[in-house]
Amino acid sequence: MQKVTQEAVWENGSNKNIAVAVDGIWQKRVHTSLNGVITVTSIDTGKVIDVDILSKYCICSNKGSHQKDCSRIFEGSSGSMEVEGASRIF
Repeated sequence: MQKVTQEAVWENGSNKNIAVAVDGIWQKRVHTSLNGVITVTSIDTGKVIDVDILSKYCICSNKGSHQKDCSRIFEGSSGSMEVEGASRIF
C-alpha cells in the first residue's frame, strides 16, 4: 500500500496533502455486527491506500481473560467502529 500512497502523492504534484475518502462497512446491515472494515481510498487514483479490520468477536474459552491469539481487537458499539478505524489509520 505504500506504493499506492506514493502514486497518489505523485498524482498530486508531489504534494503529500492528498484527498481521500474514508468508509466503513460491517458484516451485517444493522449496527450490531461483530466485524467491520474501514478503508481509505485516494480520490485522485481511486486506489485503496489503507485498510483496518476491527472485530468484537472473542474466541477465548474464558471470556474474562483474553489470550494473546484472541481475535477481538475492538471494544465498543458496532456503530463506533468506523470512527475508531479511521483514527487508527490516521
